[in-house]
Amino acid sequence: MYNLHDLEPRKRGPLTDWRSLALSTLIHSFLVILAGLVVMQVAPSVTGKPLEMVRGLRGDISAIDTRAGASARIAGGSPGEDGGAGNVELPRVSKDTQFLAPSADPGEMILADALPAAKSSGPISTEAGAEAASGLGLIPGTGSGGGGGVGIGSGPADGPGVGYGTTFFGTEAKARSFAFVIDRSGSMAFQDALTVAKSELMGSLRKLPPEARIAVIFYNQVPKRVTVAGELNLAPATESNKAQVEKQLEKLLPEGGTDHMEALKIAIAMNPEVIFFLTDADLMTYSDVNKLIQDDLKVRIQTIHFSPGSDFSGTSPLKKLAASTGGSYRHVDINKFGK
Repeated sequence: MYNLHDLEPRKRGPLTDWRSLALSTLIHSFLVILAGLVVMQVAPSVTGKPLEMVRGLRGDISAIDTRAGASARIAGGSPGEDGGAGNVELPRVSKDTQFLAPSADPGEMILADALPAAKSSGPISTEAGAEAASGLGLIPGTGSGGGGGVGIGSGPADGPGVGYGTTFFGTEAKARSFAFVIDRSGSMAFQDALTVAKSELMGSLRKLPPEARIAVIFYNQVPKRVTVAGELNLAPATESNKAQVEKQLEKLLPEGGTDHMEALKIAIAMNPEVIFFLTDADLMTYSDVNKLIQDDLKVRIQTIHFSPGSDFSGTSPLKKLAASTGGSYRHVDINKFGK
């Protein structure tokens, strides 16, 4: 006989009914997909930038020195002294100071610390070694950096027209050393020309400072070098040396013939920067001048021509000598002496 319980259909629970399991699986899959879509929409808003930008921040980030002066080490120049050690009161930042912008996100803050500051398009110093970065650090401090310097010097320099100035019969020159070559032949007795030349010489020497160097040569057929401080060459233009020159002038009188070139050669050999050459040009020829200037003379020769009356137009040996050496020529009418 059959048992009545065997004829009743078996009851099915949610864990055994395949339809319930299928429906549960569909509902949970939908929830998982929906949650994934929500996460993908929310995650990029952490930095407010595309996801690719967030991925680009990956890397090893070491400690960055944000103290004042640290950026100057990056920019260049000698390092300055580190400041702000110990217990230091942090500076109060006003609302106008952009220390870190409140709206700055973490990615911008990390990049600002890790990367060098970009050059500003505003006014910057154009002096050598002046380019440097600046910024606020978390700890205040002071520092000093090395760089170029600027110096100012004074005094005479090499080259024409630079040095100590003086004049001789209205002819002006500036240099550190001078030689005076003066004709004392017999023709210089006319109108007492030699006496006038001596007086003008002392006036020129008195204008020179002790740092200048001088030499004096009077000549006729034989050159006469005036000894200064025991030297036959260039000597300091001190007051005592000027007095020695003036004392020796008393013995020099106009006499004898003329040899212009020998006296000039002696003066050139002393290597002065300027030669004042005074003569009445008696017996002076172009041939003498050509022989003298055939070498590369490193001296300016200022020529002074004593003669009666007005200067004639045209060329002369004295004019050529002055022009060939970068000097100047001046004519002096001796008829006006004593007037």
